Amino acid sequence: RLFIPIVGSLLAVPAWWFCLHADSFQGAMIWLAIEYLVAECWFGPVVAVLQSNAGSKGGTAQGMFTLAGALGNFAPAGLGLLYG
Repeated sequence: RLFIPIVGSLLAVPAWWFCLHADSFQGAMIWLAIEYLVAECWFGPVVAVLQSNAGSKGGTAQGMFTLAGALGNFAPAGLGLLYG
């Protein structure tokens, strides 16, 4: 069931490399769009597996998953304040 996220993550690596080594801004943006497309395909299957495995606690599991993501999004700002 988690085959799509694995493949998407593996395909994101060369797309990211091509984005960083593109010859032009437009080329970099095209590769970045491709990287986002393949790298973000993990979200739907992971949430589906989370919901199917959580049983009656699905709402709590989804809330904790979202909270973990939110805290992870604040981590760069926190590190910038800490070390900046």
